[in-house]
Amino acid sequence: MILPMKAERLLAILTALLGRDRISAGELARRLEVSTRTILRDMEALAEAGLPVYSNPGRDGGFSLVEGFRLDGQVLDTREIQDILAGLESLASAGQERGVRTLMEKFSLALRDSESKGVRVPKNHTFIELSPGPANREKIAVIETALRGNGAIAFSYVDSGGAVTERTVEPHALVHIWEGWYLYGWCALRSDWRLFKISRMRSVSALERRRTGPEANLDERPWREAWAETEIEPVTLLADGSLAGRFAEFFDETDMFTDGSGRLRIETDLPVNDWSVSFILGLPAPVRVLRPESLRNAVRARARALLEED
Repeated sequence: MILPMKAERLLAILTALLGRDRISAGELARRLEVSTRTILRDMEALAEAGLPVYSNPGRDGGFSLVEGFRLDGQVLDTREIQDILAGLESLASAGQERGVRTLMEKFSLALRDSESKGVRVPKNHTFIELSPGPANREKIAVIETALRGNGAIAFSYVDSGGAVTERTVEPHALVHIWEGWYLYGWCALRSDWRLFKISRMRSVSALERRRTGPEANLDERPWREAWAETEIEPVTLLADGSLAGRFAEFFDETDMFTDGSGRLRIETDLPVNDWSVSFILGLPAPVRVLRPESLRNAVRARARALLEED
């Protein structure tokens, strides 16, 4: 996911490119008050996202969009514009509405302008749903306020084992990983960077103070290191082969094998932790965990706990 501050910068760069035939990295750096190196990284990010950005070398060079990708009535590739709108809509639905709706309206006007000039605008078929639930949306609103104001927040955090700790955190980024929303920030309790799952945060409130901890280079996406600390192991599951179609929603076809007895064998890699236990118990049909032993024991213990009577 694109970070809030970086998202606003990328949108500002895109707006500048749409409004100019050519603009230099130096001019963009001065306008957005960042380094030229940051602008170059942002240009790479826009290109990787599929936007037709190219550079013009030489004394009078700079960056521009390919001919035809403009908001001046010369819009030709409506499919690309619809893909951009789908991405912007996902940011807006995730709570990133500040400045996004205005840009969405500009692109929507471009599509209507194309239609008026006889350019066919196909029906959109790409939708990106990132919107969090109502409870998480309220937490994200508090976090975003702290992000924009370089502030801090306080909350109670429930870890995977059920232990509760009181945290004071300086937010630096909102991150969407594996269908979940996370906060990356400097934790005063641990005096270190931490990645917090927002659904496990309780009683989130803003503090009347600004950041005092270290700064992070968000362009390097440091939360990946925290996520990578989770150990991934080979996992083997056994299920009813007649239900292969239902399991195809959760596993690649190359991970599923059927044998002559009608059983389905699933060979995959998963983090052996509380998340995997919940994932396995939430599958659409019963499965047996063949390996690893630690995961099989964890699933068995959770199943027994669910069946225990008060």
